Amino acid sequence: MPDQKVLSFISAIFQLTEFFQFFKRYYSRVPDTSGVHVAIKLTDVRDRTLVSMDPTVELWGGYTSREPVIVLGLDLTMAELQTDGEAIARRLAKRVFGIFNWDDVQDNTISFWQQKLLTRT
Repeated sequence: MPDQKVLSFISAIFQLTEFFQFFKRYYSRVPDTSGVHVAIKLTDVRDRTLVSMDPTVELWGGYTSREPVIVLGLDLTMAELQTDGEAIARRLAKRVFGIFNWDDVQDNTISFWQQKLLTRT
């Protein structure tokens, strides 16, 4: 794997979850905000493969992106951000993984890794 471009699926879940934890805290302190537009851009993803960097977790399937750039954007209300941050992160993770052709990832798989992050277990 030394010359292969990879993206850890676990790290992607962690990063998206952390983004929305941050947004939730940050925007709870900004007065008079009715909503927010969130945009996330991943570059240099053509021929990048999803992998597990955790030696106890295998990811089979050779999930590889054919897109050069991934841009994810969505408009959120403050209520959605405050109540559904983890669900929003899961939805975006599934969109990212879909671009890598991992179309059958289950919500409970993503939730499992989110809980590991959030509970530090």
